[in-house]
Amino acid sequence: MSRSRGPHEKQSRGGGVWLSGNDVDECGGEAMKCEGVTAKGKRCRARAVGGSRTCLLHTPGEAARLGARGGRARSFRLPVEGELITPPTTALSLRDFVAEALAKVRGGTMDVRIGNCVGQLASVLSRVIESATFESRLAALEAAEKMRASCHDR
Repeated sequence: MSRSRGPHEKQSRGGGVWLSGNDVDECGGEAMKCEGVTAKGKRCRARAVGGSRTCLLHTPGEAARLGARGGRARSFRLPVEGELITPPTTALSLRDFVAEALAKVRGGTMDVRIGNCVGQLASVLSRVIESATFESRLAALEAAEKMRASCHDR
């Protein structure tokens, strides 16, 4: 079911509706277009902000300020004195370590990104511990077999 379009709307290729060059602002008046130029050399198609002649990204200094604000929000800084941990060396100690990290993430005392990293590294460490355990058990069996074989030769 398609809706009827207003006098200032055009149909886009994707089926959505967007305003034409004669954008209408909230009060029914014509909205001013940004006078900025894009990186491709074309005129910016965004609306001008707050009575200015440019959009937010073409207002001098605003793009850098907004980018820096977003970057700071996504950045992560380790505390000056981080807690030192002993790395888990057995499957049981790894289980306890992951459970503690899960509790910290759920409690809000550990950043989710750190929790994701712990999960990824714990998965790798789990496979390494399993391989190392298998190798040490195999080496012990081989040594026992060698000892048994040498006792039979006598």
